Amino acid sequence: MKIVICRSNRHAEFAFHYAKALEGMGFDVYCPEAIVDAEAWANMDEIDRRETAKRLVDVHFQAIDRSVIVVVCNVDGYIGASVNIEIGYAVAKEKRIFTIALDDDPLRSILFEGVAASPEELQAKLK
Repeated sequence: MKIVICRSNRHAEFAFHYAKALEGMGFDVYCPEAIVDAEAWANMDEIDRRETAKRLVDVHFQAIDRSVIVVVCNVDGYIGASVNIEIGYAVAKEKRIFTIALDDDPLRSILFEGVAASPEELQAKLK
């Protein structure tokens, strides 16, 4: 089963561990790499920055297209602007969406099937 992780850059480490655990359980997981290091990003001109961002968005959307499950790594409840866009895309594609923590936004939280704080909880919910 294909799973996509959506996460803020600030939660990359958590997401990588979550993804590794899911892979160890036999899931096919896409967890995006960090976009680029902050210094490289700051040194890009506007055209290169836009092209890089567009490529990364396209790759993530393609991964969502191929997935069955989307996991939102909302550590400490944080969901950034890019992850909000990914959630909207996943909803439009009728994907099953789980978060790792409760979401206190009442309008967004209705879009999620459930909470799976750990890979083991997600595995149990998918049985």
